[in-house]
Amino acid sequence: MEAAAILLRLHGAPVHFHRKGRGRYRPAPPDILKQALAALERRRLQEEQKQRYVETLKAGELPPAIAALGVALLVRPDKNGIEYKALEQAASELHLSPLRLLLARGAIASPYRWHRDSFLAATFPHGASFPAGLPAPEPTGGELPLALCRRSRSTTRQRPRSTMRSPCS
Repeated sequence: MEAAAILLRLHGAPVHFHRKGRGRYRPAPPDILKQALAALERRRLQEEQKQRYVETLKAGELPPAIAALGVALLVRPDKNGIEYKALEQAASELHLSPLRLLLARGAIASPYRWHRDSFLAATFPHGASFPAGLPAPEPTGGELPLALCRRSRSTTRQRPRSTMRSPCS
């Protein structure tokens, strides 16, 4: 009974002991143990921060970290980030979609702004502005050159496909 209890405790502490075969364990090296404990502490702090974000969102306020990300949380989310996880958790607890929650808290100014910004983010992932140092287009002098083809006539009845010709041919 005592051996089974020890085995369960060893198996339940993978940070402190490494498995070395069936039912055999060895202590973790000090440097690996130090890194593993630091990672556990970092995860604990991130979880606390996420809970603060969730409570702030549920209280009707907007955390600055989530406000800074705004539309990016919905268009290109980092699903491993604590801001996204907090937004998802708060939205599910409030029975709202993440978009509705961000609209209600003011992270997105209006539905129009959401549609505009999400379109720009999806269509122009590197930004909608022109690169710096791009020369201005040269003026054409007011007149554009005329094309060397006749204009097409708009009719209600179209020719059969086999006899249709391009207006420039």
